[in-house]
Amino acid sequence: MEALLAIEISEDLAATLLLMLHKYQYPDDFNVIGSLIDKTDDMESYVDVNDTGRYVVDSPQFNIGYTVIQSIIQSVDYEVKKLPMNQNVDAEHIKDIVMDYLPKDAKFEGMESDQMYKFYSEVHDTHYSAVFTDLNPGMILTISSFDETLYNA
Repeated sequence: MEALLAIEISEDLAATLLLMLHKYQYPDDFNVIGSLIDKTDDMESYVDVNDTGRYVVDSPQFNIGYTVIQSIIQSVDYEVKKLPMNQNVDAEHIKDIVMDYLPKDAKFEGMESDQMYKFYSEVHDTHYSAVFTDLNPGMILTISSFDETLYNA
């Protein structure tokens, strides 16, 4: 019985220390790509037994979907439902939306194509992309990280 208690305490302590280490190494805002998901009251959870899944914030104007694996955000889908968005006119606004879901130090690197924005975080040494899809009215931005070496191969 004591051994079981010791194992449970060890697991809890290890999990707490890992969380503290992650927050110390990456002092980013909550719910950015690469961070632990911070579940809010307005999120609906669609998580399966493998701890992979999706958390969704839905409103009449927008829908934000977080794809997670083991509680770490892998990608974000940001959908504007009703407002017309023109990529040429709203480019700065689109970049601002993307930056809300990237680490604090991420910088815009340029356009890979007409629909793909590229960003880079030096702290995380990670490249990010945001793919713009026009819905007319509205848009979807799919924001994720990618390995630059695989991309350029």
